[in-house]
Amino acid sequence: MHVCLAADGSGGHLIPALEVARTLAASGSSVTVCYPRRPAAASLLDELVEQAKTDGVVVLPVQLASAHLLPGTS
Repeated sequence: MHVCLAADGSGGHLIPALEVARTLAASGSSVTVCYPRRPAAASLLDELVEQAKTDGVVVLPVQLASAHLLPGTS
């Protein structure tokens, strides 16, 4: 089974998604996580993203068009 998870690039959304992805990958599923990489959270999340990759999860940062963001967000 292939599972694709999408999560916001903040730690409160991406960390749980990565944990679910790692659990699914450990049970034999093929898992991809897509997320917008936010510079403010990058240093916190980069290590977790790399760990998920070594556990068999494909992690893809995606570019969001600025027109879809709320004012004051990045």
